[in-house]
Amino acid sequence: MKIGYNTAALKAHASSRRADTRVGVSALRLSTGRKINRSADDPAGHAISNRLAMHASGIEVAGRNSSNVISMLNTADGALNEIHGMIGRVHQLSVAASNETNVPEDLQKIQAEIDMVLAEIDQTASNTEYNGIRLIAGDAGRIMLTGGTHIEVVSHDVSLPFGTLSFELLAAPTRTTLITGAGGTLPDADLDGRSIVINSIRVPLNGYDDEVSLRLKLAAALDASDFGLAPAPAPSLFGAIRAVHSGSRHTLEISGDPDVLAALGLDGTPVIGTDADVGNFGGILQPGTAYTADGNRITIVDAYGGSVVLALRGDTAPGMMEITTRPGPLVAQTGTDADIHIRLDIPRVSTKMLGLDRANVQTLAGAQETLTAAAGAINILSDVRAGVGAHTNRLEYVVTSLGGAFVDTMDSLSRIRDADMALEMAEFTKDQVIFQAGMAVLAQANTRPQQIVQLLT
Repeated sequence: MKIGYNTAALKAHASSRRADTRVGVSALRLSTGRKINRSADDPAGHAISNRLAMHASGIEVAGRNSSNVISMLNTADGALNEIHGMIGRVHQLSVAASNETNVPEDLQKIQAEIDMVLAEIDQTASNTEYNGIRLIAGDAGRIMLTGGTHIEVVSHDVSLPFGTLSFELLAAPTRTTLITGAGGTLPDADLDGRSIVINSIRVPLNGYDDEVSLRLKLAAALDASDFGLAPAPAPSLFGAIRAVHSGSRHTLEISGDPDVLAALGLDGTPVIGTDADVGNFGGILQPGTAYTADGNRITIVDAYGGSVVLALRGDTAPGMMEITTRPGPLVAQTGTDADIHIRLDIPRVSTKMLGLDRANVQTLAGAQETLTAAAGAINILSDVRAGVGAHTNRLEYVVTSLGGAFVDTMDSLSRIRDADMALEMAEFTKDQVIFQAGMAVLAQANTRPQQIVQLLT
């Protein structure tokens, strides 16, 4: 009898302890709203929920990023819309100026307004900013990079297409070079009061000059005109006279008494430098591209006046040359991984890029040219705005997609981590009943031995 009652008490006590533990767990879940509050609750679910929570927060931030970029693009589009209106005004004025009923005073007033409108176009392009980024002044445009060690990009004011662009160097530039002769010997007295002229710079001579002093005087005169002395094979007296820069503009002119020039080894005929010759560069700019070369510097100009200035480095051999472009510095991070982003390109806008920088309507021919240029500028700006609008539409789709992904991710996270409040409340109530019943049974089991003792006594 005693053993049975002790067994019942032990069972009631164990049941109460288990119910009490479950009541504590349910109370914690009810208070936090989560069924996973520590890794021991569900190790696999805990790991998965942490990963989903991080992914969901990243999606939320990516959505804000995309919305911020849309605001930036809207700012750019607003400025471009104003510029569009200003170009329309230039078009109207050029139409008015093309009418030969205007007197010169009328044309001057029309030209004055056009100048003011063009100035405002450049100022609007320069001053349109978003968080310090000049949106349509080049900060958000494509950046040109060199395609190796042979080319330096000096400047560019156009947006080039992405990728590798090539042109052919048909002939490398050369420098004006004169190899000085062996020279002769003049009596000292014959040099007194004599002189030679190197590129308009007079070099006085005297009877005390020797080869060293003459070389120093020659080097000083040459340096003043971007020429220098370089080593040359014997029997040259001073070496090779070479232009510092390549190209046909750097000519060498030496004059003086023939006997003095002959004695100093300067009676040779200079070889005029040549400019670079390039071809097959149509892929760099649009049709209508032309170029000019000044030594190793090549200026490529498109039909709208946009230009790219390149400089060849060192002794570059003829052959195919390459330059590459990459997207501009603006990156819209639209996902939670490093490679999920959109690169933005807003081309530079200016009166030069639009072909309006030389607008002059004070003659009929000029007014007609300005009219044509204004029509072309509207087409160019429309292309720019189309690109901005395409970026905006794409990012709006991204925002919508991210919103859906965030909701779905949070739904999955909720199923894994969040508690079912109704179920937990039911479990909490059940365990409380079990606990209280167990405590009652335990109390009853503890009173039975005392009742039996009382009967025996």
